[in-house]
Amino acid sequence: MTQKEFADTVQACRGVNKITKGHLELNLARNMEDKQKGFYKYISSKRKTWENISLLLNEEADLLRKNTEKIIKY
Repeated sequence: MTQKEFADTVQACRGVNKITKGHLELNLARNMEDKQKGFYKYISSKRKTWENISLLLNEEADLLRKNTEKIIKY
């Protein structure tokens, strides 16, 4: 497979994924009155964020373990 063929395949898959996601969201919005649980489950899955900050090194090359120590001070 050439690079051009690969790029075309990736682009086609992205298009299909975008259309499928649109249909899913449209169906969830249309059926919200009947199936609220599915709608709210989808919304809550999109709102999840990562709160953990990975380990960092300070100026003395010591690992910082507490999130309060990792905050950059300007």
